[in-house]
Amino acid sequence: MILKSGFLALLVTSAFLLATPAIAGGEQCAHAKEITDLAGFVLDDLAHPQPTLGKSYGVDAAYLTLHYGNISEPEAEGLLKALIAQNVVAGRSFVQAYLISRYGYDEATQRLQSFRQTVGYGSLDTTVIRQLAKANRFDVAISALVKQTTPPDANRPLGDAMAVIDFPDADKRRFAQAAEAAGLYAMAGGIYASMGDRSDWPGYIKRNFKKPGFPRLRYTFLAFSAYHPELPPMPDPRNGRNSLMIRKYVRTDYAAGFRLPHVSLPLAYGSRIHFEPLFSAKASDKLIKLIDQGAIKPTDNMDESWLVAFREIAARIGDPRGTMEKMERIGFDGRRHLRTNAGEILNWMLAVEAIAPWLNNPGDEFPDIPDEAGESLRVNWQTWRTVGTAIEAGDLQSLDRRDEKASAIATELLFAKGDYQALTELVASVPSPWLKLRLAEDFSTRLDRLCDSRLYFPGEGVMGPAALLYDFDVAK
Repeated sequence: MILKSGFLALLVTSAFLLATPAIAGGEQCAHAKEITDLAGFVLDDLAHPQPTLGKSYGVDAAYLTLHYGNISEPEAEGLLKALIAQNVVAGRSFVQAYLISRYGYDEATQRLQSFRQTVGYGSLDTTVIRQLAKANRFDVAISALVKQTTPPDANRPLGDAMAVIDFPDADKRRFAQAAEAAGLYAMAGGIYASMGDRSDWPGYIKRNFKKPGFPRLRYTFLAFSAYHPELPPMPDPRNGRNSLMIRKYVRTDYAAGFRLPHVSLPLAYGSRIHFEPLFSAKASDKLIKLIDQGAIKPTDNMDESWLVAFREIAARIGDPRGTMEKMERIGFDGRRHLRTNAGEILNWMLAVEAIAPWLNNPGDEFPDIPDEAGESLRVNWQTWRTVGTAIEAGDLQSLDRRDEKASAIATELLFAKGDYQALTELVASVPSPWLKLRLAEDFSTRLDRLCDSRLYFPGEGVMGPAALLYDFDVAK
């Protein structure tokens, strides 16, 4: 584990805040060392006065280190305190949720005082709401949400209700009733709509349908209904033929999205490329069949589901290159070192898919560029060939580490080949701090998907690429 100095050494005190070891896990993970080494690059950089990537990242690395790192109690305490001291984005809620999981709400609130931060839960995200619900303190979440400056009917029903999306119906009913009683009817509706038991839904509609802003939520509730087979009878004054058809397509996209890894490409396509809802729905239908067969799992990496969806949409349109151009209009800011657009990410996926088999059977000719490739891949195919040839020959030293594109391509191919140690060593040798940390952040999370999938959370495919939810097991 490459953590000789830096973040985990920062603010470690002699007081043992944690009564038991940090999150247990990773004992059976063959890639735990590579995960923690890559996470360590991120955490050590974050300890510097001026972190390379600023303070908008770091919680993924902290989460993976707690789970896979087998770190000591003082190291875990230092990590948590440093997230607060460094003002890392989402760090405060991360620490709150972790402490609640270990000690329950009351003791966690007391322990937060030792972190020199304001005690309380005035601004909640999905991570903290989920942990409060697991600790049977949903009342705290309700109280804090009511006090937010945002009007209750405009709160984030998707994110808030997602915190309990996989809870039993009995708990959901209790949480929804508490939210509705507090005036958070958007959140309440999202929870009601996700329940398998629909008996509460008609009364909820009757009580709230005429409230301001309620009709705007019809598609939000429709999304939650896709988590279960039944469609809730939500009155809609626009129940014409086209409206009903669009609702069917939207529901299909969400039904797939709730079960897909990372980000649902059909949902992203449908929300960005208008007037083509049938194409995304057909892609979602195909993905649902593959999910039902077990060919795609929600805890996987997203590459296979994206390629399936892209090809289904392209087949419906009848123009793969034109489809790729449309994909380039869909922005992406998720857990990938490429944070550009869906088209560029698909181009890299296509390249890896074509070259990976050749790496295992190098006697064959280097593959031709995929027919569906966009212009950016066509321009850079020779670089892919050069890097692939170097990896096949075991000659990574020949790669110019200053060539950022070549270094990034090499990590993709090493990951596809399954040589994770070489990947980690290559990331460590990249001279560009910016690229090194982007790669470290990306591949530590991808390797997690090959082990315990701790970064997965139920329904993540509908939440968008930048969504964060850290789910901590409750200490027994």
